[in-house]
Amino acid sequence: KPDGNVDYFNQRWHDYTGMSFEQSEGWGWKPVLHPGDLENCIGRWTLSLTTGCSYEIEYRFKRASDGLYRWHLGRAEPQVDSQGKIVRWFGTCTDIDDFKRAAAENLLLNERLEKAIEEERHASKLLREREEQMHQAFDAAGVGTWQWDLASGSITSDQYFKKLWDLAPDADVMHVEEFFAMIHPDDAETVRLATTNAFDGVSEYITEFRAVRPDGSAHWIGARGAVLRNASMEPVGMVGINMDISGRKEVEIALQESERQFATLADTIPHLAWMAHADGFIFWYNRRWYEFTGATPAQMEGWGWQSVHDQNELPAVMDRWQKSIQTGEPFEMEFPLLGSDGLFRWFLTRVTPVLGSEGKVVRWFGTNTDVTDIRLARENLRESEREVRALNESLEARVQERTAELRTSEERFRNLVSGVKDYSIVMLDPDGRVSTWNEGAERITKYEAGQILGKHFSCFYTEEDVKRGHPRENLRLAVQDGQLEDDGWRTRGDGTRFWANVLITALRDESGCLLGFSKITKDITEPMMLAQKLQEVNESLIAETERAESANQAKSDFLARMS
Repeated sequence: KPDGNVDYFNQRWHDYTGMSFEQSEGWGWKPVLHPGDLENCIGRWTLSLTTGCSYEIEYRFKRASDGLYRWHLGRAEPQVDSQGKIVRWFGTCTDIDDFKRAAAENLLLNERLEKAIEEERHASKLLREREEQMHQAFDAAGVGTWQWDLASGSITSDQYFKKLWDLAPDADVMHVEEFFAMIHPDDAETVRLATTNAFDGVSEYITEFRAVRPDGSAHWIGARGAVLRNASMEPVGMVGINMDISGRKEVEIALQESERQFATLADTIPHLAWMAHADGFIFWYNRRWYEFTGATPAQMEGWGWQSVHDQNELPAVMDRWQKSIQTGEPFEMEFPLLGSDGLFRWFLTRVTPVLGSEGKVVRWFGTNTDVTDIRLARENLRESEREVRALNESLEARVQERTAELRTSEERFRNLVSGVKDYSIVMLDPDGRVSTWNEGAERITKYEAGQILGKHFSCFYTEEDVKRGHPRENLRLAVQDGQLEDDGWRTRGDGTRFWANVLITALRDESGCLLGFSKITKDITEPMMLAQKLQEVNESLIAETERAESANQAKSDFLARMS
């Protein structure tokens, strides 16, 4: 029809597509068209309907007998009346799949023939350019070639060798002693020994040394050579290459300096610290580790650290550590370590993975922080809590007597709490308001008792944490789990911030009713900042190590190509 709705199909259409007239009429023919051709087909057909131009397109139709798509040439011409108005369209679809395949095969054969001709032409060009490219590569890589005649002692070299040694362009031959005279005095004997060993067949000639230019400046040279022998296998000379390795040496020196700085920093932090390879093999400990354990590096290397662990705790430690090694997840756990005095002390151990440029673990950095005093304070608090609960379990007849005992116990607890200066130990009522205060709390938070008693403990949190309900959530979790430990930023009365380790314990009576909370806080800002600095230095060390390894790999690849 003039509007593009198809109202007639021949029998060949029905046999090929498997569609009835009712299924095909109008625009119902679209399902047999390949999805990749549908948009183009509709666009072209719509354009012809709009302009009245002839319609021609190549597209794929699905054959009902086997479900395969085959290429067809679609054509349609308009039929017009005496006034030039389109009254009908006549269209055909011609199967051209075999033709297309044959044309594609011919095109492929032609492409292969052209490619073979081009490859032959290219091979000839490569042969002509190879020598020039090799010289350009030598020049770009700072590489010079040389040949040493053992009988005459003469060394001949190419222009790149002369450029590397700052020799005159016409200095085609030099005596071997002239060559040794240009080597830094501290390195000359090393080079002589390397050449002697090569001629004697003891080892290959591979060495590094400093060369002294005519202006007195020195730069590092990497040398490699192969001994030439006669039919009797006697050495008659040597051929080899020299290359400038000053850049790599600078990286190595910088890496050594970075390692020295890292070791110095690691020895100053108030923690035991260590590093391990990706597989968990520990290869370095800081000085404090050896001072605490009294062990030697040989005893501790690899997995020797297990000897200073409590053997009852060790299986759980190993299980957690192996899981971190397998998953790459950070490790955190408390366990005791044996000191040089024969006593165990508890440590909080945190291990962070150090990732390489590809995001894989390349090593682990671990710290062990002594938390024995914190655990002791917790235990003392629990003991006091147990004493308070024990008082409540007495008979009514002994109320006055037990009340006196309670006062004694509470006085002892207050004396204990007030005497602790390194920890903030306070009591909160069930709503979170501060009800007791000690000297350690005043020292850490810069609040005096008169300023803080009765206030909600959220005043110690940052504005951001208060807005997101962090204080309220901490109390909820303490009520739910009995106890909550949290690390984070806290604020002092003078507006400054400090990084705190906080332990909140829910206190209940014998019937389970909530009496309030105990809250122990320790200022760990300095250890945290030192650990961060140590991590930054370690990451810098990794980056420099990777650059050095990359430089070494580049050198190895080049020397391998020259071998």
